[in-house]
Amino acid sequence: MANLFELPRYIAVEGPIRVGKSTLTRILAERLNAQRVMETEDNPFLRAFYEGERGAGFQAQFAFLIRRFEQLRALDLGPHSQKSVVTDFVFEKDKLFACLNLTDQELETYNRYYNHFREQLPSVA
Repeated sequence: MANLFELPRYIAVEGPIRVGKSTLTRILAERLNAQRVMETEDNPFLRAFYEGERGAGFQAQFAFLIRRFEQLRALDLGPHSQKSVVTDFVFEKDKLFACLNLTDQELETYNRYYNHFREQLPSVA
């Protein structure tokens, strides 16, 4: 009998803070026997950002960008991979937050690195 349903290779759960993304991600990963990739909470610049310190937005955003890139780059998502991945973040959302929180000059620098990193990540569509 033909396989009429192929499991998704990449699932990203996205939403606002504290709505259960991590819990849903864990459940999906367990049920699908998939690799789980979780957003890190150990950004050393986040507190300064929330306290409104000058330049902390750029530092926090850049730390998130690098960590998300490293996490996704470590995955085997090539065209011949049979692994499924469930994650609680979308890489492209990082740029949305950068546009909201960075100055034009900071955003120009951020965009150069974002584009460089994005080109190195495999397409998951």
